[in-house]
Amino acid sequence: MVCTNSVCHFTTAKLHADLTRFWEMEEHPSASSLTEDELRCEKHFVANHVRLPSGQYMIRLPFRDARLKTKPAIKSEYFAFLSEYKELNHMELANDFEETDSSQTVYLPHHPIIQESSSTTDLRVVFNASSLTSNGSSLNSHLHIGPKLLTDLVSIILHWRMPQFVFVADVEKMFRQIKVDPRDCDYQRILWHSSEEQLARDEGSYFPKAQAILENNLYVDDVLYGADTTEEANELREQVANLMRRGGFHLRK
Repeated sequence: MVCTNSVCHFTTAKLHADLTRFWEMEEHPSASSLTEDELRCEKHFVANHVRLPSGQYMIRLPFRDARLKTKPAIKSEYFAFLSEYKELNHMELANDFEETDSSQTVYLPHHPIIQESSSTTDLRVVFNASSLTSNGSSLNSHLHIGPKLLTDLVSIILHWRMPQFVFVADVEKMFRQIKVDPRDCDYQRILWHSSEEQLARDEGSYFPKAQAILENNLYVDDVLYGADTTEEANELREQVANLMRRGGFHLRK
């Protein structure tokens, strides 16, 4: 810009460059540029977070070896296995943070085991009672080890070969047919949830204007938005604050 007495002349080239840079900064990216790992992390969050009674969210850590996220077929079988577990009353929903008669509550990690040779199902879920808890011990370390109950396999096979006609079968869900006393159930809790909802989607119908803001105008932990009138700005502010509060997030400053 050059000024002569009271007249100022703008350099057209510089003004054009400044305007171009401004619009480039304001323009939204046209397509997602997430890497494969970033996409996996995003999918992990969607599939592994839950809402607590307080409205807050609880998440699982996105470990790199989370096979359920990279193999949808295994994920589907995993959910089907645990859903059947619940439907057969082999496990039941625990009330969050309820007071119990147990002096301690133990949450068992679980993971899939693939059995490609199985004639019934390729996948079963294993609960790891040997995993160390917060006090450095495991559930198994507090339990007595009983005597060996398995009959010698060689003897079984020799007896099985003696008759002219034989049959083979397995007991369906054998160990699940043995009930655990309700007083001990809190030692065998697991965490599992198949919900794939997020805060803006969970509560967005109650605050439609705030939903769009959180989906498009949230940068890390900063909400940036505005309005052309003070009335509209106040309404948006209230909707955003109330929607965030539903998830346990409180706006400040």
